[in-house]
Amino acid sequence: IICICEGVSDRTIRTEIDRGASSVAALRRRCGAGSGCGQCVCDLKQMIRSAKGDEHGTTSPGIKLAS
Repeated sequence: IICICEGVSDRTIRTEIDRGASSVAALRRRCGAGSGCGQCVCDLKQMIRSAKGDEHGTTSPGIKLAS
């Protein structure tokens, strides 16, 4: 469980990110994550950044992952 207040799992969050949620606000609308105390917001942002990095093969702009 990533969002304790709303009981949202990492699996649900990843699914919503895969379906196009690209911000914490989008995750709040789609599954409720981050809409309670806000303690999980940093984790949500990291999950979004990681998904974007994985999708483009980079960890940050201009840096390629080693093969």
